[in-house]
Amino acid sequence: MLFNFFFKKNNKKKYKHVISIGCNCENAYRFFQRYKFVESSLFTWANSVNINILFNALSNLDNILFNAPEKASVMWKCPDTNIYFHGTEPMEMNINPNNYTAEDYEPFANELKSRVNHLKEKFLSQLRDDKKTLIMYTYHTKDSEDVIVENIRTLNDKIKTLGGNNCELLVILESKNKLNENFDNDKNIYLRYVEQFAPCENVTTKKYDKKSWDKIFNEFKPDFKLKKNKKFKFEEL
Repeated sequence: MLFNFFFKKNNKKKYKHVISIGCNCENAYRFFQRYKFVESSLFTWANSVNINILFNALSNLDNILFNAPEKASVMWKCPDTNIYFHGTEPMEMNINPNNYTAEDYEPFANELKSRVNHLKEKFLSQLRDDKKTLIMYTYHTKDSEDVIVENIRTLNDKIKTLGGNNCELLVILESKNKLNENFDNDKNIYLRYVEQFAPCENVTTKKYDKKSWDKIFNEFKPDFKLKKNKKFKFEEL
């Protein structure tokens, strides 16, 4: 019993930065559920759709919202990278868009572009400082194991290319994608699994694999606490 206590205690990993890089906002939302805060970052509340779009964005950060975003249903689309972002416009403008003109949306497009530019700088700064950093990615895929393994290594390499200094990569997969590869030679890569991800159109669903997510965030923990100074859109629903 004493051995198990120390093993569980020493198995916990703590970080000064916890950064979500997608593919959507589920891991950030689950983190928020567990710790009641989440740190804003470039991809925290974004949707990169798939890992290849994320690869392109990481290789071309300057292109993210280089041009004005385009309204795409309840989100905004970057025309240069195909990344989707949430804006700050009232939900009413998304529910009844025909009641508004292009000029009505312009201030929110400008705010998003300014915010994303700030978050790009913050993202690089946090990757490159000396603080221990967790990079989280929920990997939605139908690819073969060989492709998944290659893509995870590519993702890790891209983080290093951006100057990732003291970073560990947590890749969360569905159980159906269970890998034989454990990345034993890549000491900064961790794989964890949930039974299945929430539907992309309903990330805040109460029907999710709570046990697995709780286990993940009991192991991978923030070594800091942030005050919550705003209300998120999902809290208004």
